[in-house]
Amino acid sequence: MVRQSCADRTCRGGFDSKLQACQSPDLSLPLVSFEAKKFPCSKSLKGGPMSSYKSWLKLMATLACLNLGSTKVLAAVPVALTEMVDALWKGLTEPILGMQHLLFGLMAGLLAFTMTKKPKTLLVFLLALVPGYALEWWSPMPVLLVKLAAATSVAVLLGMLWFHEKLGRFAPLVFVLGGLIHGLGLAQEVRGSNPSEFLIYVTTASLVQLVICFGFGRFTLQLSTDSPDSFEGLENILSATATGVAISYFVLAF
Repeated sequence: MVRQSCADRTCRGGFDSKLQACQSPDLSLPLVSFEAKKFPCSKSLKGGPMSSYKSWLKLMATLACLNLGSTKVLAAVPVALTEMVDALWKGLTEPILGMQHLLFGLMAGLLAFTMTKKPKTLLVFLLALVPGYALEWWSPMPVLLVKLAAATSVAVLLGMLWFHEKLGRFAPLVFVLGGLIHGLGLAQEVRGSNPSEFLIYVTTASLVQLVICFGFGRFTLQLSTDSPDSFEGLENILSATATGVAISYFVLAF
């Protein structure tokens, strides 16, 4: 019979005594001597700080403040991609500071993970970004038309969130069209750049979109299980924001 170690017994039950000693089955010598205290060994460290929904809420609040405080400043400074660092920075910030891109990514993650329970469909959206990049590179589209299409995609995805039980099966089709439209919109921000800078920009922007979609999707899935009331409140805030952004784009366009 194999004896359990002191560490095993301590983790399972815990000891109030201050000194425990393990005896070898063959040698009468103590192998381990330590002071044991009760603590919940079953609660191991899982993930990092981003696994906590509170950390995600703080992150989203920070991004919102960054967007509100930096949009006007960035808009007043024309960004010419003359260096690789500029392309990298633009790729990191545009999917976050562009409200229509950010909202579509957040709602796509929410729909795929929490509503339809098919997170792999997000890959369709991310892959569809590539043809959008290529189309804008080879045949530039009117900026106003693309912005209106992006606002429309946000409104359509919002409707799918409201009626996901009936319209959820059309999510892959909406993700394909959304990927094409938002790929065009993202690529328009670097129109006129050289091929190497353009490639750095679109690669970085795609990775940021991936993090937004899958990160927020997993967060909402956990939140819906741990705190349904908080999840409902977050869903209402996201819906209201998406509605306001879509309406504002149409009003400003006309």
